[in-house]
Amino acid sequence: MEKLRIDFAMNRGHEMLIDRKPPIERHELDELELNMLRQRSIPYLLSWDWYELDGKVTFRYAINGSKLLLHRLQQDTLSMKHYYSLLLSLTDALMECKDYMLRPECCLLDDQYIFVGERLEDIRLAYIPLKTGIDSTSQANNSLMNLIVRWTAYVEPLDGSGLKQLLHAFNAGNLPLTRLRDILLKLISKTAGQAEQQAGIPEQQAGIVGAGSGSLREAQAELQTPIVSQSEHSLDAVRISGPARTEEDQEETPRYWGEPEEEEQQRPARSPWVAGALYVLLAALIWRFLYLSNPTNQRMLLSLALSLILLASLVYLWRRRSQLLMTSAEPVDEELFELHSGPLPSSSWPSVNSSSIEPNTTDSIGTYSVPPARMDDSMSNATRGRAMVPPTMLLGASETEGDEGDVKPVGMTYWLQRQWNGKEERIELKEDCFKIGRANEGVGYEEIAEGVSRLHLEIAIVEQHYQVKDLGSRNGSLLNGKLMIPYKSYPFGEGDQIHLAGDKGPMYELKCG
Repeated sequence: MEKLRIDFAMNRGHEMLIDRKPPIERHELDELELNMLRQRSIPYLLSWDWYELDGKVTFRYAINGSKLLLHRLQQDTLSMKHYYSLLLSLTDALMECKDYMLRPECCLLDDQYIFVGERLEDIRLAYIPLKTGIDSTSQANNSLMNLIVRWTAYVEPLDGSGLKQLLHAFNAGNLPLTRLRDILLKLISKTAGQAEQQAGIPEQQAGIVGAGSGSLREAQAELQTPIVSQSEHSLDAVRISGPARTEEDQEETPRYWGEPEEEEQQRPARSPWVAGALYVLLAALIWRFLYLSNPTNQRMLLSLALSLILLASLVYLWRRRSQLLMTSAEPVDEELFELHSGPLPSSSWPSVNSSSIEPNTTDSIGTYSVPPARMDDSMSNATRGRAMVPPTMLLGASETEGDEGDVKPVGMTYWLQRQWNGKEERIELKEDCFKIGRANEGVGYEEIAEGVSRLHLEIAIVEQHYQVKDLGSRNGSLLNGKLMIPYKSYPFGEGDQIHLAGDKGPMYELKCG
């Protein structure tokens, strides 16, 4: 299979752009699948469209309101139940393709193409309707198995026996979607039962999902609990120049996906009916003792004025109380991008000229940090290390391009000079993939400034050049004063400056000596 090239842009919202070298030509696309994708919004697939420029076809995928799955996995420890549920969603997505006359092997089963919504199980895949498919059936089988193995690096504790059952399903060499689904349903049921026995919950109140419990979505709905995490989402360009939004300090103890925060569990439910009842009572006392005791026009006007003043006071106090509650505890990060529920309209994309595309694309793409696909013979533990995926190629880059502007080859000592609140600090770039964020694990530098996301920025070495990428942070990043597009890699050379969470946030400058 020819290597696909990926890029990100902000043309009509946040978009992922995919093409190939050699370019994808129109006659290579399957007409039946094109019509199906145009007419329907396919579950689990990213909303998409495509355009043709100089005989080259490029696909656009709307990723507003979505976050790269890999970065979500790096932010919180994954329990075994949610690991099985995530695989169940992925299996369901591939099986759903067949119901819409699509081929599972045309889905891009790689970490850099898989996104999720508000919940971890809201899988969103990229689909390319090539006649020959993206991968052969055997290649798609290997890609799916590799995902299953790699994701175990984010699971704790790991159930080796369950993982062994999943891997045995791939012995036939074809995509074992039906068999994989049955195994996952049984493992989910078993895991849920064990968790409830440990917690002392009666089985009849547990809502355990059995292997024959109907559709896949119903099984996930029974097991799914709200994911209360502090994961950050894509930024809104309008909010970058404004004040950064503050976040709660990261908790010291690890928290699994699906576990509600203690503060949220203890928060009592309140109702506006209480305020309404209080107003009615006070207003009745005013009219009873002020007007009805001596009914005159003057007393009626006075009673009416007091009632209105009382109503305005209660409304003000209620709103003030709501603002204080929202400021003190914000349980779930809100998506700053509007979610796309349907396919992107294709009427305005039949022809695109190069002038409208070039300003929104970069010359480079960075790498993604993923765990290695290695396990021991007993399948009881997964390697916890990190490895780098080979870098993707670039949209619009020619074979002769090798210079990245002002970026210097990495042969000398490079470091970051951090400036914030009048203080300076030197940060050594000791890793080829250096992350900055609020999380105290998985980052090269823990940034404590307000508005910084748990995984905010990545600085990586690609082909002996530094590149920088915003990891879909909430408040965004500025490179030399310009807003960075989330997940898009930019050349990062000596003297370049990056501001996190707006122009008032901490500044990092690349230094060389």
